[in-house]
Amino acid sequence: MRARSDVAALAGACLCLSFLGACERVVPIEVPAESPRLVVEGRIESPRNGAPDIPRIRISTTQPYFEDRPATPVTGAVVLLRDGTGPPILLVAGAAGEYVGAPLTVVPDRVYSLEISWGGEEFVAVDTAADVAPIDSLYFTPLAASPNERLATLSFRDVPGRPDRYLWDQWVDGVRLRGPTASLRFRPIASDIGIEGSAVSGFAPFHSVAIPLGATVRVRQQGISRTTFDFFVMLNDQLARDGWPFSQLPASVKGNVRARTTPARRPSGYFSVGRYDERTLVRTR
Repeated sequence: MRARSDVAALAGACLCLSFLGACERVVPIEVPAESPRLVVEGRIESPRNGAPDIPRIRISTTQPYFEDRPATPVTGAVVLLRDGTGPPILLVAGAAGEYVGAPLTVVPDRVYSLEISWGGEEFVAVDTAADVAPIDSLYFTPLAASPNERLATLSFRDVPGRPDRYLWDQWVDGVRLRGPTASLRFRPIASDIGIEGSAVSGFAPFHSVAIPLGATVRVRQQGISRTTFDFFVMLNDQLARDGWPFSQLPASVKGNVRARTTPARRPSGYFSVGRYDERTLVRTR
């Protein structure tokens, strides 16, 4: 009986090892192929003081799921920007899928539309231009975890009597901070719900980015519409997924760009129009 037990134990061990070996088998995943879709990164901005700025949008195409090269820029598109008051502005193709037009001044509450013709298809997006509260001051405050490090920090007063929504950008020595990375996982946005008309101080939009000594920092505060705000909320929700069973379900984030000719093939990205205010400061200590 003992011999049989030993043989049975050995056979069971071999069976377990065979199962473990099976777990290491590489299983190829077939991802359905799809023709590229349009990706629009459209932010039309101008300063709060009324000065004109150059309208710029970037157009590319979606990549295959396992593709790790940069997105393919779109060339040969016809891009028009309309504000409903005059002839359209033609945006001319530049480098890396960027389309630029003649300088313009964004007028708050005016409705702007973006029209794109590409590959035999027509695309359109509409947004209402948002105003923005001015920045009172830009200064540096210590990083809580490391008092010797400094953060770019803002003070401003929200405008009473209107709903405001904000988006922030920051440049360090001329380089715009981009994400998602470990320190820039979410897009800095905020609504004035609960703070309407109030003074805001000690606010660091990029609260995990330390500014090196001697660096020049530029911070831009932009007003965005509710449509654009909702888009970035959904985008941040997707970036917040951490594998927890109750995390936001994975999904494509739909912006306000739609396809006229083939509605089912909706593009990715967004079109936003708003005014901004910005400040620049050098860290000297």
